[in-house]
Amino acid sequence: MSWGYWGIVIGLTAMVIMVIACIRLLSLDDDKEGQKSRLNAGGSGDRTPEPSAISRRAA
Repeated sequence: MSWGYWGIVIGLTAMVIMVIACIRLLSLDDDKEGQKSRLNAGGSGDRTPEPSAISRRAA
């Protein structure tokens, strides 16, 4: 087969891989935004508990 054929095959494969990568990146951004909105809806949005709660658990 000619170089032109393999160039088209490699180019189309690269384009498909890029589309899949972009979709995955966009879906990861949506997940992060969803987590932020869930945290903000719950109150202060801090992931770490207050220091007094940590010392009570340890004691």
